Amino acid sequence: MTASRFEVARAVADAVAALPQVARLTAGGLHGHGVEVATLIPGGRVVGVLGDADAVRVQIVAARLPLQPVIAAVTAAAAEVLRRYADDRPVEVFVADVSDEALRALIAPVPVEV
Repeated sequence: MTASRFEVARAVADAVAALPQVARLTAGGLHGHGVEVATLIPGGRVVGVLGDADAVRVQIVAARLPLQPVIAAVTAAAAEVLRRYADDRPVEVFVADVSDEALRALIAPVPVEV
């Protein structure tokens, strides 16, 4: 299937954003270096997805912990979209942050018997 890079980026973003493990995609600087993770499209941008000849990078805010299953789910969802477009680039997932809800669940107080 022949598609523009815009179509592919939008399809990857939609698939990843639909995952319950993902709070949202984010364009924040990659590893603090100020590189925006977004695909520029006519009239806007696809936040959180940036592809080049070597890979497709997806940057998220995780909605759950631990992170390994979140990263695996994002990788699988993005790779499935790429397969539909006959695109064999690898997927690189960057977790920019973890949602407050996921952190609160992690540190929820444990009842103590007195």
